[in-house]
Amino acid sequence: MTGIVNWMGGWPREGLISASDWEERLAAAADRYRFAGSPGPAGPRWQERVKEVLSDGLLAGKTQRHPERLKLTRGADAALQLLASRSLSEGDIVLVDRLTSRTALQIFRKAGARIEAVDGDEQAGV
Repeated sequence: MTGIVNWMGGWPREGLISASDWEERLAAAADRYRFAGSPGPAGPRWQERVKEVLSDGLLAGKTQRHPERLKLTRGADAALQLLASRSLSEGDIVLVDRLTSRTALQIFRKAGARIEAVDGDEQAGV
């Protein structure tokens, strides 16, 4: 495994993107999408169009404007399940904070990972 994923939940640190900035950008993207004549979430190309809008705007620097680099899920638990199923192998070790969501633990166990709880310190969450 080449990276570490911190699945503590909550909003990312304020330096990455503020909640208000995210909401504003999301609303602007939704308005652009709606005015483009799309039928919205019920339409057949809805997910593809959302990925295109995000990869051309808010996430252009992260995706180099390639929408296929984005994966959409129906929430954080679904995102974690997708990540675990594609990244973890039987016997991999996942370090979790002592207070970890039950759903996250179930997802890691289902993927065959060994879960090791660790104590946080004054730097945790910083």
